[in-house]
Amino acid sequence: MNNLFKKITSFFIHALFLIYIGGFIFYIINFIFGDNAISTSNINNISKILFTTVTLILLIITQYHVIKIYHSSKHSPFSLENANRIFTISYSFLAITILRVLVESLNPNNTQGAITLFDIGFFRIVFTFETTVFTMATLVLLIISDIYKKSVLIKQEYDLTI
Repeated sequence: MNNLFKKITSFFIHALFLIYIGGFIFYIINFIFGDNAISTSNINNISKILFTTVTLILLIITQYHVIKIYHSSKHSPFSLENANRIFTISYSFLAITILRVLVESLNPNNTQGAITLFDIGFFRIVFTFETTVFTMATLVLLIISDIYKKSVLIKQEYDLTI
């Protein structure tokens, strides 16, 4: 049972690693060759640049932690370090989600398919499909990281009693 659980955990860590590598490469290509060139003609372009650079930094941090989890999971996937790294990944996704909501809210032309929570003059909060997906991914990552951390603590306590 323990060996099967290790194999399942190893599979999910490898899948997460491959997904992040693919997403990171796609994001770098989009950042370099995308349509969001540096232009300060209006607040929409400034917010896109701000979102893109901060998100790129957060994704680099996330990628670093995923690589560390990948390398350390070869020896022992259940460690408190890995649990803290997954927690850091989920909080960087939370920061990306908040930034994405702010960028979508600053776009005055963003009305098609968007849900406006409230609109008070210049200040409004808008949720699009993209931000909803980011929010759901963040919630899932937070739940997984919490369960993983608690299971690591329970496993460490169990190992101490044996």
